[in-house]
Amino acid sequence: FFQAEDGIRDKLVTGVQTCALPILKSHFDHCIGISRPSNQSPKIIKLKFTDWAIPHVLNQPIHHSQKTISNNDKVLIVSVFVYDTFELEYSLGRYREFCKRI
Repeated sequence: FFQAEDGIRDKLVTGVQTCALPILKSHFDHCIGISRPSNQSPKIIKLKFTDWAIPHVLNQPIHHSQKTISNNDKVLIVSVFVYDTFELEYSLGRYREFCKRI
């Protein structure tokens, strides 16, 4: 049998030994959702939040790479290091006019 990094054991089923894909461990690190474009690299995206979105984004980060650039009573500016995908746009859509790319 083959023991993968996650502890799952896999026996020969088809006569071909299957293997874990250790590259998947970090394959989605810079993704929002499950889409990862093969023709681009992740990039730093700066976002400006206002109004009710400020405490929400501070308590529920957009992505684990989120860093606060500026924070005052009226505006929060953060950066995330992610792939620019439809899923990113979709997740930002919930903030409507209270989120802008800068």
